[in-house]
Amino acid sequence: RPIGQDDIRILSMLADHAGLAIENSILYEDSVTKSHMDGMTQTWNHGCFQELLIFELEKMQKDDKPLSLVMVDIDDFKLYNDAFGHTSGDKILKDLSTILKQNSRHCDHVCRYGGEEFAVILPGANKETSHIIAERFRKAVEEYRIPVSEGHHTLRNITVSIGIANFPTDAKDRYDLIVKADQALYMA
Repeated sequence: RPIGQDDIRILSMLADHAGLAIENSILYEDSVTKSHMDGMTQTWNHGCFQELLIFELEKMQKDDKPLSLVMVDIDDFKLYNDAFGHTSGDKILKDLSTILKQNSRHCDHVCRYGGEEFAVILPGANKETSHIIAERFRKAVEEYRIPVSEGHHTLRNITVSIGIANFPTDAKDRYDLIVKADQALYMA
């Protein structure tokens, strides 16, 4: 039978409802993503870090593959904040997160652990691979120059300390992995 005006009205109503459902789904996904992100650095937040670490560890255990955790901390960050202000400190945190993301593999997860400390989950990375990636982080940060304005423009560099722990070589579970990476960071 030919499509009539009533059919068109019904199809239009169904299309409107479907459009609203799709829009609501997109808004929901966006709000879930935002709730897992650190607003300043656009990296995964601490809560999401814990979830990602559980997920990746389970996956690596199932596949009998290693996983490394890299902890990165900005050296003397408090002194920089005190000397140049928190706005400059915020810029450093944003820029460091960008550096870490640019120098990570596509499968890695860059997370803000807290304060000026970042955690990078490296699925499938053994100790050798994690050291190569960590050195890439260190070198990229070393080459980065922060513009500082105090009446005139100068360039200043920052350094980072890095701690690495590997599953299953250094740790047998998530908690131990975090502790070992943090201890290695403290030693650095």
